[in-house]
Amino acid sequence: MKSFLIRRAQETDIDSIVNLWEELTRFHSQLDSIFTPCKEATENYRTFAHSFFSETDSAFIFVAEEINSKRIVGYISGKTTLYPPVYQIKKKGSIFDTVVLNEFRRHHIGQQLFKKALDWLKDKEISRIELSVAEKNEVSQSFWKSLGFKPHMHTLFYDR
Repeated sequence: MKSFLIRRAQETDIDSIVNLWEELTRFHSQLDSIFTPCKEATENYRTFAHSFFSETDSAFIFVAEEINSKRIVGYISGKTTLYPPVYQIKKKGSIFDTVVLNEFRRHHIGQQLFKKALDWLKDKEISRIELSVAEKNEVSQSFWKSLGFKPHMHTLFYDR
């Protein structure tokens, strides 16, 4: 059985994170063409991911590292975000990306990554966490529901 360390990402992990994101993007683009990346997608995502390292009070990236090989096999990213100033609850946690390499799924890595993110959000006194899941991504919908997430809003779109 392989062992994994869930830890805060470091800037030296950025290449591994970007590679995982590219795998996630390839998967999503097969589900729906709206997720087809633009030419600059990888560099834009690299810049986006780098921003998390300068926003350590409001953003996180946690990685799953296989202990023996030191290989990054998954990550979760998110931020604290504000609701409009008309609600009693002022802040929420937003999870942006969660990915585990296919060959490492079913080792509870996704759950461990989420627990680390949940602990970080609890430390920030965030009780509400929201995320978006592609309608056609049944695997992710099932995963998040197994962790207690429930539908809240439906995003509708119109293409002309």
